[in-house]
Amino acid sequence: MKKILVMTLLAVLSASSYGVVNVNWFGSYGFFFGATDPGVGILGDGTGNSTTVQLIYSLDDNVNDVNLDGSSAGDDVVWDAMIITEDGIANDGSTFDSYAFTTIQNQQRAFVGGFVYARIFQDNVLNLGDTFHSSDIIALVDITGATPAQRLDINQNTIIGNSIDTGLNIGHVVPEPATAMLLALGAGLAWLVRMKNIGY
Repeated sequence: MKKILVMTLLAVLSASSYGVVNVNWFGSYGFFFGATDPGVGILGDGTGNSTTVQLIYSLDDNVNDVNLDGSSAGDDVVWDAMIITEDGIANDGSTFDSYAFTTIQNQQRAFVGGFVYARIFQDNVLNLGDTFHSSDIIALVDITGATPAQRLDINQNTIIGNSIDTGLNIGHVVPEPATAMLLALGAGLAWLVRMKNIGY
């Protein structure tokens, strides 16, 4: 009986180990920052400017759980990240000047149910309140045999790219829970000191 249980367990583990998710993620039409000036890409017009892009796994379809530093929060976690830098070479297949077109990045993981989406920030120095663009979210599919990799296009706008500070798929970086608690504590202490100083 024990032998049968062990063999069954090994069979299950063996079968589950072959599950793979394969995602090709990229940005096909670039980004600009500031709706009033779409003529300037997100990386500006200076060589060396850069921005951060993250591929995020989510157990559900909530796209707001990952903290500023990329650490997991809720059920979301950063699977992959890249820094895109303006190299000053037009249409070189990497950044396409300043618009942060991204070439295909392949991410392969052991299959787990869930979703993936991507975020691109306004620059590479992440600060509280910064704006970012969130891509559409796609459900992960177990890749078997000749099944092609899934494709996650960060931006499919075919006209000029997408402004990261307009539209529905934007967010603003907020403090992670621990930071928020410290800020609240500090505000409370400041209020108590103020009340004491004015005689309450």
